[in-house]
Amino acid sequence: MSPAIVETGGRACESGPALPAPRLRSFDAFPAGHIAHAVQDDDCAPLIRRGEIAVATNEECLYPEAGTWYLIEDTAGRNYFGRERRKRRIAMAIERKGAWWTVAPAGMRDGLLRCADGPYRDANALAEKILGEVVGVLVVK
Repeated sequence: MSPAIVETGGRACESGPALPAPRLRSFDAFPAGHIAHAVQDDDCAPLIRRGEIAVATNEECLYPEAGTWYLIEDTAGRNYFGRERRKRRIAMAIERKGAWWTVAPAGMRDGLLRCADGPYRDANALAEKILGEVVGVLVVK
């Protein structure tokens, strides 16, 4: 039986098989050509926790693969002065019924997907938001 998706204003809830956790490296020095992301929440726990520095590749035109963790940049409207607000987050890409969605990694528990952003009209629409693949954590000594 395939998972059911219930759309609720750009977010969805569904049940389905759990996706495997990514293989993340521990870096003792920041690798050149990568992006640092200060993690502000526990959406990636237990692999990456609030206050840690996630390390992501810096790649243009990176197309999503289901189950992969990405550093995503969203626009969040404009501020009082007209500047565009941008928000970065770590999200896992999933594909269901030909549509792409992103979910906070901790949002997938016991095969139950609690909330997701999407659907994106196609892989290109999601790829435009991907800054890079999350590959590890910077270990600060």
